[in-house]
Amino acid sequence: MKNLFTLTVSTLALTCACGGCTDNQKEAEREQLRQYMTQQLEAVTRLANEFDFDAAYSLLVDLRDELDNSPAADVATYGEFKSKLDTATLLIREQRSSYRVKVREGWAVIGGKLVSPADQARAIEEQRRREQAERARLVAEERRRQEAEARQQAAEARQRERERAVARRQKEQARLERDRREAKLRLADALENLPALHVGLDDDHYRYARAQWIISFLRTSIRDIGSSDSGDPNEGLISRDELARRLHVSDKRQSPILLSYLDEVMDIVANMGWTMYVVSPDALSAGDLPIRFAEYQDKPALLLGPIFSATMYNHVNQAMNTAKKRAAAFVQQEVLPVLLRTQLTDKLKAARLGAVGVVFVYGHSNFVRDHSDVGAELLCIVMSTTDLIQFVHREITQEALLRNSAVFIASEGPQFVRVELRLE
Repeated sequence: MKNLFTLTVSTLALTCACGGCTDNQKEAEREQLRQYMTQQLEAVTRLANEFDFDAAYSLLVDLRDELDNSPAADVATYGEFKSKLDTATLLIREQRSSYRVKVREGWAVIGGKLVSPADQARAIEEQRRREQAERARLVAEERRRQEAEARQQAAEARQRERERAVARRQKEQARLERDRREAKLRLADALENLPALHVGLDDDHYRYARAQWIISFLRTSIRDIGSSDSGDPNEGLISRDELARRLHVSDKRQSPILLSYLDEVMDIVANMGWTMYVVSPDALSAGDLPIRFAEYQDKPALLLGPIFSATMYNHVNQAMNTAKKRAAAFVQQEVLPVLLRTQLTDKLKAARLGAVGVVFVYGHSNFVRDHSDVGAELLCIVMSTTDLIQFVHREITQEALLRNSAVFIASEGPQFVRVELRLE
């Protein structure tokens, strides 16, 4: 910088020596010197304000040398700028001294400014606060991102579960439809192979009931005289509630007809007043059901029973000395009153069954000889569903009900015999 300015001034001086200088040229040189010095003093001020005191001092020294050696500096110009250089040197010295004092007190240059310890602490605290705020923002943003991701995953999981549920429902519907088709086929096959009524009644299930009634009577008699070895009179018997339970838990797939008519069967069992049924002891634990189906007048008929009755008739009484008389009395006393008290429901009213047969077992003996010659009889009454409903609604007489029904008795022999009963 010094050499450039010196070269420029020397060139002008040489020009003046060779060709002569005018006053205007000298004034131009002085003006150029003043501009240069002013610019450099501003540079010194900037360096000092930036706390680069060594550079500022070095520049002042160079400016003094240039001012001393400048041919363009007249007395006035030289004095002016020498004074400015001295002032600048003094100011920089004071500024550096103040700077050093403040640095010892903990001040520091931050961002081109001298900052006090308090301001530094505030700045550090502010920086810490901003960093904490930034960390909190990042944490909150990460939490929101995770929550959004969790919501997305939950939504996707719910969607997958809905899709699985739809697939399960479709699979279940397909299975149910398949089961319905198979059940219809099994039902059609079972209905086609239903035994005729007289064949259905020719069943060991019914023949055993007569023996079971006698056993129950004898055990009750022995117990009544105080013996503890009589055995349980109720062995081979189940209650209406137990029958309903067995209907609920039974494997209905083994009986397509029972599966198809389960609602009607449950309704009849629940609404008819008979409370005790006979089942085979061998099948007692296996869940035997006192329910059979047969074909009657080209329609399926339910055979319910044998229903156990403790009623016993004196067969030496002239009025009860035949099976038909005893059966008529039993119908008059034990069957018709119960039917009239039956609470029909919509299931029974809309029953698809063609007929309902109820089978009873009761006893007879010689009352004169202290119940010697004990016997048991079976009575079966097969009523059409229409007649049964009309009788319960008092729309037909009991005589009409019996006249329209099929009545069977099993007394002397092992098989049922169809009879006509006359009510007294």
